[in-house]
Amino acid sequence: MNLLRIMIGATCALLLAQAPSLAASSLAQADESVSQAHGEEKPHRPVLLVSIDGFSPDSLLGPEKDRPNLPVLRGLLHEGSHAERVVNVNPTVTNPNHTTLVTGVSPIEHGVFNNRPFAATARLPESYSQYEAIKVPTLWSAAKEAGLRTASLYWPVTRGAAPIDVNINNGDSTDDEQITREAIRIITEYRPHLLTVHYVSHDKEQHAHGPGSAEGRAALERIDREIGKLVAAYRAQNPQGVIAIASDHGFDRTTREVNLNIAFADAGLITFTDETRSEVKSWRAFAWYVGGSAMVVLQDPGNRALEAEVATFLGKLARQPEAGIAAILPAEDLRHSGLSDQARFVIALKPGYRMGNAMKGPFSQAYAGGSHGAYSTTNTRRDMHAALILVGEGIAANRNLGTIDMRRIAPTLAGFLHVPLAAARGAPLDVGE
Repeated sequence: MNLLRIMIGATCALLLAQAPSLAASSLAQADESVSQAHGEEKPHRPVLLVSIDGFSPDSLLGPEKDRPNLPVLRGLLHEGSHAERVVNVNPTVTNPNHTTLVTGVSPIEHGVFNNRPFAATARLPESYSQYEAIKVPTLWSAAKEAGLRTASLYWPVTRGAAPIDVNINNGDSTDDEQITREAIRIITEYRPHLLTVHYVSHDKEQHAHGPGSAEGRAALERIDREIGKLVAAYRAQNPQGVIAIASDHGFDRTTREVNLNIAFADAGLITFTDETRSEVKSWRAFAWYVGGSAMVVLQDPGNRALEAEVATFLGKLARQPEAGIAAILPAEDLRHSGLSDQARFVIALKPGYRMGNAMKGPFSQAYAGGSHGAYSTTNTRRDMHAALILVGEGIAANRNLGTIDMRRIAPTLAGFLHVPLAAARGAPLDVGE
């Protein structure tokens, strides 16, 4: 088996560098060898997983007058099965949800707890980016262990990912046309069994201009055109392949920003080295930035007196109208949330509010743009929910799967790939004809 993998790896490296014309015959022979080595009865169906960052199901299923022009996605919607809504994991931000899409588990299990790790500092820490942060098997690792070829473009938290044979994450992640060109090159030259592609420009424009903005719509319509090219190229090489179009979260139009840690400092829960507040000296409680919510971390989580003090402080803060707080969720309400166990409270903000990261200046101020990261469940903050479309031979057409749990997507795709994903919690979706 090791010799086989070496042969496949060497063949693929040569193809990508020098000899695209040999791809079909050489890779077909490698596929046949893998099947013989495993004694397959059920074939490995190729899977293309495309994520549109910040893509709300309302863009396809909302009132017609509010929908962007998305002929490709709308065609795939009718051709295959789709979720009316995907209940994503909390926090409803990019890195945790993209990791759930490829693992089938919540942040408490996969280890990517937020866009950025917790740090009680005046400056935001670097985002999660290294694959080693993921603590459970992924679709890529499961595919690789089965001797399959894997590839990815700009998928979050994949730097240094050994199970991804061709892994592009350096460059302009907002250049949709270039992403498509690179993806098509990989499809034709390398023919991966599993290819993951991340388009992020729609998210970027909604952050800057808000959901429903002309800029956000234009980005989504451009991505729709690019997906049309990508799907055509993919089907030419993989007529039996499965195509999944997914997203990580929706968006909220935001008008107010609340700098929560200013209130924490004013209450004596954070101190600084000097009056500039540029460096934290000590802290007892700290608001971990999410966006439309915040997780509250205690320096001594076993200190019940501190927990009671913070609970009282948060209760008073929630009664201030300018704070925009919808609810304070204590630890006992978070046991089954899938959040990091560092979170002793969650501050759920109202629609139109987001957390800021300033340590000095106004506590609450005007803001124009969009945000996500609100604490969301099946029935609360549905504007945060994500989207899913599944298309391929044997997948029912025009089937509405209703509201689904995001954790069911990875085991569904693992089933098509015919690889085990033991850590996944949810049952595969029933999408058969």
